Amino acid sequence: MKIRLITTISLVLTLLSGGAAHADVAVLLHGLLKSSSSWERSGAVDALQELGWERAGRAQVGGPTGVMISRPQQKNRGNRILYLADIPTLIPLEQQADLLEKMLVALSDNHPGEPIYLIGHSAGGVVTRMVVVRNSVPNIKALITVAAPHLGSPYANLAYDLATLPYPFRLVPKMMAHKKYKVLRKSRPMIKGLMLAHPGTMLHWLNRQPHPDIAYFSIIRRQPPSKVREALVPFWSQDMNNIVALREGVDGQYGRAVTIPTLALHRITMQDGYLLGTLLGDIAAGQ
Repeated sequence: MKIRLITTISLVLTLLSGGAAHADVAVLLHGLLKSSSSWERSGAVDALQELGWERAGRAQVGGPTGVMISRPQQKNRGNRILYLADIPTLIPLEQQADLLEKMLVALSDNHPGEPIYLIGHSAGGVVTRMVVVRNSVPNIKALITVAAPHLGSPYANLAYDLATLPYPFRLVPKMMAHKKYKVLRKSRPMIKGLMLAHPGTMLHWLNRQPHPDIAYFSIIRRQPPSKVREALVPFWSQDMNNIVALREGVDGQYGRAVTIPTLALHRITMQDGYLLGTLLGDIAAGQ
């Protein structure tokens, strides 16, 4: 009798709650020349799972709709879940944003009304922000970028100059690094999108577009003194408070983004997983 009563109460509570548990959804996007495996190999996903963010699947390009959402064999049991997104990185940033937007719409359809938190590493941070600015995916509540070149990178300018060398000057790098130079030449439109933000550049335009009223977090890499010259993205370019549209904060404060400095190299690390897990937990608790 007692077991039957408990079962009846559980059924009523399920019906009253609409039959589905609320879930917070985090989506992780990799950086240039990487894939979602960079989050896995670094141990960041393990750290996130340790802090209660359970893997729910992977978003990839393909299928009849252009987007495939694969799921792990083990059914998700938690209410804080994460997806890994895989996007080709040699295509223009605008096309990358198109693909990510389709993935997020599909995920939003799978999790109607549930908050989505976007996390982008390096160039992936620019792509995720571009999707946020478009403001066509419902329920995006926060954007977290890690070492992202929001104001561009001097290395992108250098790479673009090298990739656009006229004939016969480009024969020298072509002979010295044939395969790599071929990739560089192929990715010129993408590299151009990461050039330093000056009038006429994509980032100059993007940084002046209205940004929706969500939470913004910049995880900034500050390299050890001996590695500063090797930094792929200057620390000032990683701070979203230096973006024109986000520069004016609330109640007279400078900038709408929360900045989190870290002393690390450019790549993703396991410590990033612990940092993101804690930060995501705080954001979810505050929604």
